[in-house]
Amino acid sequence: MNAVENTVDIPVIPDSEKYVESVLESTFLNSVLALQESLNVIDCAVIKSVAYLFINKPEEARIFIAGCGGSSAICDDFNHKLLKIGIFSSVFSDSHKQLMTASLMRQGDILLAVSHSGQTSDIIQMVNMANESGAETICLTNYPNSPLSLIARHSIISAVKNNPITGENATTRIVHLNILDAIFTIIASKTSVKSKNSLLSTRNAVASKRTAS
Repeated sequence: MNAVENTVDIPVIPDSEKYVESVLESTFLNSVLALQESLNVIDCAVIKSVAYLFINKPEEARIFIAGCGGSSAICDDFNHKLLKIGIFSSVFSDSHKQLMTASLMRQGDILLAVSHSGQTSDIIQMVNMANESGAETICLTNYPNSPLSLIARHSIISAVKNNPITGENATTRIVHLNILDAIFTIIASKTSVKSKNSLLSTRNAVASKRTAS
């Protein structure tokens, strides 16, 4: 079990007329740096193999996406993007539903598990159960030697350093969103006919929800 932190150091930013500009600039630059560092370490072969799991998925196979805490927002975003191009998936952030779902997975199903630390016990248990069922398991995490990355069949690793105020999680979410955007783009481009038709249908379905300019 990880040690509980008793103190948090927050750097003092000198009060000035450009205080807000300084914070805004440093926050953006941290994200840009994290994206560049991750781009340098991400294994493109893994990205390709993961994308093709979705592209070549058997018709009867199901897609499940799971994450807890801040990672759940990343899962929802990817689920939303897949739906745009006609790929149905289910998202689970509740630990009980995650384990119940894992118990019903079967060979050919796909599980994408997102965990910044790679140490979330419920996610690890879900992936273990999915492995036992013969499902394809994918993890998206920030640590190459984390318990989750060591058990998933396909591990996508980012590289985000700690920020004293926001921690790693905030910047990691930006990196993970971009990684999944890249995978989504590959899927859409390789299934272009179906994707274009589905994208047109889903866009038209929500067109009435937009306020006229």
